[in-house]
Amino acid sequence: MIRVDILPTGEASITAEVMPMGARPGDHLVIEMMKLGVPPRRGEIVEVIPGQHGEHYRVRWEGDDHESIYFPAAGARVEPSTAD
Repeated sequence: MIRVDILPTGEASITAEVMPMGARPGDHLVIEMMKLGVPPRRGEIVEVIPGQHGEHYRVRWEGDDHESIYFPAAGARVEPSTAD
């Protein structure tokens, strides 16, 4: 979340707060692309990695099965796993 406050001097104070996405291994990460006509990128969360500035994820991406570490950003959402 980003918060913008206008100070008495007229200057803006901007504060960014990292919000956890609440993902678990087995959930899916979907990233909406910012380019028109480009389909969303989708992958399975293999590991949730806690960090000082919020959690990040080891993700196995659909299509080519490679894994990478992903730091949540705008346009990303978590779809909970349907498996129990």
